[in-house]
Amino acid sequence: MDSESAPTLSERRLLESQRVGEIGHWEYILETRQIVWSEMVFKIFGRDPALGPPSVEDEARYYSPEDARSLREHAAWTIESGEPYELEVTANLPDGRVVELGATGSPVYGPDGRMIRLLGTVRDISRRKRVEKALQECQVFNETLLKAIPFPMDVVDEDGRVVFMNKLLREQTAGMPQGERCWSTYMDDRQRCPDCPLRRAGQTNQTYVLERPGMMGGKVFRVVHVDILYQNKRALLKIFIDQTETSPRSAGPLTSAVPA
Repeated sequence: MDSESAPTLSERRLLESQRVGEIGHWEYILETRQIVWSEMVFKIFGRDPALGPPSVEDEARYYSPEDARSLREHAAWTIESGEPYELEVTANLPDGRVVELGATGSPVYGPDGRMIRLLGTVRDISRRKRVEKALQECQVFNETLLKAIPFPMDVVDEDGRVVFMNKLLREQTAGMPQGERCWSTYMDDRQRCPDCPLRRAGQTNQTYVLERPGMMGGKVFRVVHVDILYQNKRALLKIFIDQTETSPRSAGPLTSAVPA
């Protein structure tokens, strides 16, 4: 290979970044309507590089009519406005695979200030979309289980904000909206408990049982706190058991930690 055809250091770095990140680069030359693909784009689409890049019309056949139209509209908007675009589409490949793609496009201008081409990237995001779908399904499953708990219960994040509340607890709080901090929602004095489990470095499945007077209109509740992961973040699941009839109002908080 002679020095003129050997890739430069920057070109080698670009190729390596494409390989590691599985990101392909493409160009669309406005004057000739010619498409240029990098090696990674050929790999993503499963197209033989010997065939060269497809024509505009052939490339559209990789997509559903709706996605092909969306790509055309985004490209036309960038050509008209000069603003970059980003979108996700689904491609049907020649080998029968269906892949989810993330695509971007930006304008490139010549020395005279005229737009001469679009430059963009394409990336196979199928794995990420599968993970997102699995997490969503898991979240739906988890919330279905939470709703089935036969006691008033909620889930609070590390800041103490209520991020989930079942129907039984909503009825107890007269429809108090989610998003407020739990002590503002449940405690009559709206003060944070000094021994709040959120102050501790919790471990998943660690359980704390606290008896609290002065809640939700002078009631006494035994509150079971369980350290959990909710939406991949630390949270507390709290179950409220009304003890008003059996626990003196003057009793101090009863605290215990139940090992996982």
